[in-house]
Amino acid sequence: MPAILYSFGLEKMKLEDYAGATNYFRKIITTYTNSTPYLDSFGRMATCMEKLGDHTNEVRVLEEYAQKLEKSGAGGIAVVRAKYSLARGLRQLGGITNTLTAMSRFSDLVKVLSDPKNPYQKSAEDKETADALLEGALFHKAVCYASLTEPENKLAEYRKAAIEGFTSLADKFPKSPMAPAAVMQAATLWTILKNPEKAEELFKRLQKDYPNSPEAKNADYLYAKSLLDLGKRDDAVKAFKRMFEGAGTKYTEIQILTAGEELLKSKEYDIAHQAFSKVLELTKDPRIKELAMVKDGIAFAELGNAEGAIKALEWIGRQADLPLDPAQQLDLLERLLRPADRAPPPSRFLFV
Repeated sequence: MPAILYSFGLEKMKLEDYAGATNYFRKIITTYTNSTPYLDSFGRMATCMEKLGDHTNEVRVLEEYAQKLEKSGAGGIAVVRAKYSLARGLRQLGGITNTLTAMSRFSDLVKVLSDPKNPYQKSAEDKETADALLEGALFHKAVCYASLTEPENKLAEYRKAAIEGFTSLADKFPKSPMAPAAVMQAATLWTILKNPEKAEELFKRLQKDYPNSPEAKNADYLYAKSLLDLGKRDDAVKAFKRMFEGAGTKYTEIQILTAGEELLKSKEYDIAHQAFSKVLELTKDPRIKELAMVKDGIAFAELGNAEGAIKALEWIGRQADLPLDPAQQLDLLERLLRPADRAPPPSRFLFV
């Protein structure tokens, strides 16, 4: 009977009916305590709780699972996997207390798994699993440090500890699937700590060591955005320009459009115009072209270049199959017609 219940539970999981699956695993746990699938049912039930977003009960089940595995003496690497899942569950619960507890659990795992003579590696397969769990423990321990928001006088210390953790992962396991995200997180934290030089080093490392990763493909944009947030306008403009200067670009039109929109929000109208111009040069999608033209018209209007803004508006008006949102059209017209409240822009800003 327990084996049949277990198979039913697995079938429910395949169908993503996690609530239904927990009923079968719970029945095994409460009724068939000496059965073969008894211990495994704890792990399966915890997975279902995670999928359901019930992290409180996930943590409760994993606590019991880890304890029973250790007492059984036959847990092996499964004990470590259960403790790792427990630490992740605690982190997902959130709150200072749970985050600190999760960080402590991850630290314990890092200590145990960093020892080549640890008792959980009894085979080559166990060693591979242990390395993957060590990578995860290093990463999530650093995430815990980075997510702490109090006390305020320790935030810099916590962020530096997070940077150390992320870079340690990338140094020890450069081929880890988590390595690009770790380098990106460390670079971002250096910008928060107002050290753009160290951030730039890591962004360059990201592009050099992991050129095909999603993180590397966004590195220039994220670095430029962080510089802009820090008030380092000249450096930010140089970084943004790397995204769309020259005949070609490794960035997609959507990425460049997003960069232009961020620049527009920051009132960096001249460089925003260059971004939208690049999008218009690259795109064959009429919807993206319309959006870029609208945004470019706004940039022109803000720069005091009425001719450029009017040309954008006229082009949009000629596109019968692309009706401009009335709110966008009104916004552009209002920018053109409102009284000037600033000095004329320098001639270098007039692009038409």
